[in-house]
Amino acid sequence: MCEKTGYHAGLGGIKLDQAYGGIYSRLYLVEKALGKDQAADQNYQKAAEHWRRLNSVEGRAPSTAAQIHQEIESVDAPLAEPAWKKNK
Repeated sequence: MCEKTGYHAGLGGIKLDQAYGGIYSRLYLVEKALGKDQAADQNYQKAAEHWRRLNSVEGRAPSTAAQIHQEIESVDAPLAEPAWKKNK
C-alpha cells in the first residue's frame, strides 16, 4: 500500500527496499533449508533486486554479485538462531 501511494522514506522513515530485502533474504534462507530450490531462487532474486535498489537510492556504488550474495546469506547473522533452524 505504501508503494502504491508513493511513500518515500524520509528521515527516520522505513526504508522499504531495506525491509523487503531483509524479508526476501529470510524467505530465501528458509526455502533453501527446506530444499525448495525454485522458491528459494525466486526469493533470492527479489532480495538481490531490493539490496541493489537500496544501494542506488543511497548513492552507494553498485554491489558485486558476491557482495549481494554475502548480504543475503548473512541477513540473520546478528540475530539468535531462528527457531526454524533449531526445529528442523
